Amino acid sequence: MPRRHRSARDRTPPPLPRGPSSMAPAGTQAHGYTVRQVSGDKAYLCPGCNGQITAGLVHVVVFEDEEPDLRRHWHTPCWRQEVRRLR
Repeated sequence: MPRRHRSARDRTPPPLPRGPSSMAPAGTQAHGYTVRQVSGDKAYLCPGCNGQITAGLVHVVVFEDEEPDLRRHWHTPCWRQEVRRLR
């Protein structure tokens, strides 16, 4: 039985390379803190404005380098304001 070759249009294209989705946005890095951009699947309370971060909203998770268990979820603009205050 002869081999069947699939044409290029029948092949599934390879997935596009993606950069790390958890990279912190510009202006959110602070000395002594780790900042990651996430999109959560549940609601959180932002410590900056006490407002709700709804499920699926892109925001940042921040924790002190020495205290990784004490992470907090922030709206990105609220964390940027906190970074300015910390300087």
